[in-house]
Amino acid sequence: MQKLSIIIVSWNVKQLLRECLQSLVSSEQGLDLEIIVIDNHSTDGSAEMVRTDFPAITLIHSEKNLGFAAANNIGLAQATGDFILLLNPDTVAPAGSLIALVQYLESHPEVGIVGPRITNPDGSSQSSVRGNPTGYNQLYVLLKQINVLPWLPGLREYLRHDFDYTQTQSVDQLMGAALMFPKSLIQKIGVLDEKFFLWFEEVDFCLRAKQAGLQIIYLATSQISHQGGASFGQRLTLDKQKIFNQSLVLYLKKHRPASEVSLIKFFLPTNMLLTWFYSLIKR
Repeated sequence: MQKLSIIIVSWNVKQLLRECLQSLVSSEQGLDLEIIVIDNHSTDGSAEMVRTDFPAITLIHSEKNLGFAAANNIGLAQATGDFILLLNPDTVAPAGSLIALVQYLESHPEVGIVGPRITNPDGSSQSSVRGNPTGYNQLYVLLKQINVLPWLPGLREYLRHDFDYTQTQSVDQLMGAALMFPKSLIQKIGVLDEKFFLWFEEVDFCLRAKQAGLQIIYLATSQISHQGGASFGQRLTLDKQKIFNQSLVLYLKKHRPASEVSLIKFFLPTNMLLTWFYSLIKR
C-alpha cells in the first residue's frame, strides 16, 4: 500500500478543518495516510481541536502566520510518504478521490504534478485551471476587468473559460487547493519559494516543474469539494490586494521580461485606488 503524506496549512478555520480531517480519516482511500497539519498561529482553537479530536494526526503549531509557502515547506520536511498532497483546510475529499491521483502518478512518470476536479459545495466545477500569467493578462486583472471584459485577447486565454472540466488533460497551472506530486519532485525542482507569502507560489511551482520537462495534469476522474477563500477571506480587501500585488511582482521578476514588471508597477497605484473604491461599494 502506497504511503501518501497530506500537508494542510490552516489559519482560523476550525470547523472547516475538522470537516476536512474527518473526510480524510473516515473515507476509504486505499492508502497509508500520513496527515500533517501546520497551524499558522490560529486564534480560534484550531490547534486544540486537532490535538483533542485527531490525536493520530501530526500537528505543528507555528507561533506566527508564516504564509502558505513557508508553512507547507515545514510539512514537506516532515513528510515521509512516497507521494505528497498539498491540501487546503476548506476541502472535503470523498472516498477514492486520492487514490485516483496516486495511481495516475504511478502510471505516468512523465507527470510532475496532478490535480483533481475542484467543485463547489453544490457540485458545480470551480475554475481551477489557468494559463500562464504575463504582465499583459495580469494588467487586466489589476484593472478589475475579469468580470467586465473576460473576452479580451490574452485575458480569455489566461482565464481558460473554454476549458472542458470533464476531460483529463495537460495544463499550465492548477489551483493550489489540492496539488499532488511524487516526493522525488522536490529533489528535482526544490520546495515552494518562501518569498511568496500567499498567491503565485503554486503557479511558480507548476512552472518550475514544466521547466524541468514534466507535465502538469488536470485529472477529471478525481473530485474534491472546496469551500474557497475561507482563510484569507478574513483579511481586509486592501490588505489582500497588497499581498497579491507583491506576489505578482515577485513572480514576474522571476519569470517574465523586465518590461512587463515595469508595466505592472506603473499601474499598481491605479489598482489600489480601484480596490479602495470597490471596497467602499461592497460595504
